[in-house]
Amino acid sequence: MRYITAVFALALAGPPFAQDDQALRPVREEIVFTSASQLLGWCEQEARAHYAGQGISTYQWTGRHFEDGNTLHAEGKLRADGNDVPVTCLAARGARERHATITID
Repeated sequence: MRYITAVFALALAGPPFAQDDQALRPVREEIVFTSASQLLGWCEQEARAHYAGQGISTYQWTGRHFEDGNTLHAEGKLRADGNDVPVTCLAARGARERHATITID
């Protein structure tokens, strides 16, 4: 009976154990964009992830990048589901990954 009581007590004491579980996960550093070439790689990765989440295979990424003042640009095309899909990404120089934008047409 004491064993069952201890199991229920531990089950009800969930939050401290959940916090320990989160502490074991590796922390992923957020990207800070300093160049348009860095944005181009991120843009391809995010576009492929978008289609992977839908179960669609992607092929043949082609892209270019340039800077216009303080704005970083990346443009590319990805073959997905038999179609060439244009992808555009923008970020300010020094912006974090969460502030970058991606447009998949």
